[in-house]
This record gives sequence, C-alpha cells and structure tokens, in this order.
Amino acid sequence: MKKCLVLAFMMVGLLSSEVFSQPQFAVDKGSFGIAGTASFNSQGEGALGGNRATTINISPSLIYFLVPGLGVGGSFDYSRTSGDLGFDSFGIGPTAAYYFGGKEARTFPVVRFKYLYRFGDNDLSEITTNQFQFSIGSTFMLAKNVGLLTEAFYTYNRDTFKWQGSPFFETSSTTSTSNALGIRVGIDLFVF
Repeated sequence: MKKCLVLAFMMVGLLSSEVFSQPQFAVDKGSFGIAGTASFNSQGEGALGGNRATTINISPSLIYFLVPGLGVGGSFDYSRTSGDLGFDSFGIGPTAAYYFGGKEARTFPVVRFKYLYRFGDNDLSEITTNQFQFSIGSTFMLAKNVGLLTEAFYTYNRDTFKWQGSPFFETSSTTSTSNALGIRVGIDLFVF
C-alpha cells in the first residue's frame, strides 16, 4: 500500500511539473514571440500594368510556440506604395514559423509562412489582395530575450482593383497577379 501511495505521489509530481513547467529558452514550448520587421521592395509588371512601384512595409506579428521551435499566430501589415498607382494598404492574417535551434543556441535559423488579406485605396481605385508570403532567415540573439531578425522573402499577390466610377465611366474591376522578392530586417522579442 505504501509503495502504491509513494508511486501515486511521484506520478502526480511528475505530471504537474510537466503541465506547469515554464519555457526554458526563447523558442521553447509556451514562449511568445513578438516580431517587428520593415522591408523595402520594388516591382513592376502584373498588377501595376507594367509600371514600377516602390513599397515600404512595416509588419508586426505575435506567435505562440506550441512545441519547441514551432510558433503560430497572427500578423498585421501596413504598406505604403508609391508610383503611378500609389496607395496605402493594411493587412491581417495568420502566420506560422519554425525556428531551428535549442536552449544553448545564439542563432536561430527560421522558416516563416504568412497569409494576409490586404485592403487599401487611392483616388482612383480600391484594392484587395490575397497575399501568400514565404521567408527564410535567421534571428541572431543580442540578449536572452532579444534578437536581430534578417529574412529573404518571396511574395505572391492576387490583386483585385475596383476602379472608382465617375459621371463619364462605369465602375469596373480588374484582377491580376504579381510576385516580389525582397529582404527585411527587424527585431524578435521573446517572452518566456
């Protein structure tokens, strides 16, 4: 009977320590990651009808690590595009990231996927975009909870432009696709 009681207490102790354990490192199960990136890209053709456009983008995201290295969460995005069809746009959507490395790592290679539903407008049109984004990069830890994030990314956009009507023209819409390559830098903050 004593052995069963001791074994039961040991099992409860072991299980409770596993359930209530705190994350031990930046990308451990139960940690939160808060990333903020800024990027610059230049693109032509596709949705812009052959014209060149320059975009500056700011994108914060929040992820929760389900298992060591694998985080899921959401992103918000703000972009300002200049050019013939310049506009401001906002986006929101899910994100997933996998960070390679363990407790003693000072550098975490990372692979990230984002889907963003974007919307924006200018004087001539409204735009909605389904954006798929894939990136690879690294987070270089500057301190226990802070890292410098660098990424190369590929973006595929499916844009729908709704041209504003006027007394002389009907409202119409156009759908097109575009893609872009770029690099971005930012800060990764980890709460654990």
